Parts: sequence; structure tokens; C-alpha cells
Amino acid sequence: IDRGHNVSVLNNTVFLSSPQAYDNAIEYRYDVSSGLQIKNNLTNKRIHARDNAKASLAANVQNAKGAWFVDPAAGDLHLRSCSQSTVAGKAVSLGDIKDDIDGDPRGASSDIGADQCVP
Repeated sequence: IDRGHNVSVLNNTVFLSSPQAYDNAIEYRYDVSSGLQIKNNLTNKRIHARDNAKASLAANVQNAKGAWFVDPAAGDLHLRSCSQSTVAGKAVSLGDIKDDIDGDPRGASSDIGADQCVP
């Protein structure tokens, strides 16, 4: 069975709000998978390897709080404050990621997650 090869999970925001929500926001699995990149993701749950999988991980934040977002209950995961010190300007550079979810430019000092906060 073929598994994931050369898969990138970059600059996503995942916020699970249900108390019964699954323990992991992002999973990667299988020891035969290769070329996996998981970078600049903002979650409130773990990014977790299963079945001896290996990945290149960088600049992921796994402890996001609801207060960091405009309205997480309604699904608005735009950053509430551009000075959120945990994510603001902390992303690793990914040359091919130029814009955020709204089409706002990321620039040289990119934020972790899907939203590049624009004051």
C-alpha cells in the first residue's frame, strides 16, 4: 500500500473546541511515508506521529487559546491581536508561501498559522 510522500502541511490554523474533541489536531503516520513537512501550524491540540512516521517539523504552536482569535466558536480564527507574541513574526521562512488565507502578503516576518495579522 502506498503511503504519503512529499506531503507538506504548512501555515494552517486548527482549533478544536469541543470537550470531546480528538486529542490530535494534525497526525502523520506510517514509517514508509517520506518527505513530510509540517511547519508553521497553529493548533490547540497535538501534532502527533503515528506508526513510526517521520516528518520535518518546525515552528508549530500546539497550545493556542480561544482568546487569541476573533470568534473561535463561530469559526473566525483570524488573530485578535497582531502582537500575539507566541505567533507574531515567529514562522520559519517558506519561500513558496507568499500570502495568507485572505490573500494578505506574509512578508519577511511571517506569523504562524493561516492568518497573517494586518493591523
